[in-house]
Amino acid sequence: MVHKHINNRMRANEQLFRSIFENAQIGISIFSIDGRKAFSNRACQEMLGCTEEELRKVEDWDKMVHPDESSFRGGALRGSPAREARSG
Repeated sequence: MVHKHINNRMRANEQLFRSIFENAQIGISIFSIDGRKAFSNRACQEMLGCTEEELRKVEDWDKMVHPDESSFRGGALRGSPAREARSG
């Protein structure tokens, strides 16, 4: 009974997140821990003028981000062990 309740809550939370992600008016991209893009919403695709498939192939995101925003965007990823191993 408890397990079913937890699964129902998780499903509801996933649906809420998906709705927010897909319907947001701002561009959102989700990256894996190694810095590769996993998902982007429609607003992000429109903002960058690329399809989801094209965005998945981008390897150097610093070239996709305005220089003024580059340090802000990459701050969390730059120090990650996976990114350090890939660049080292």
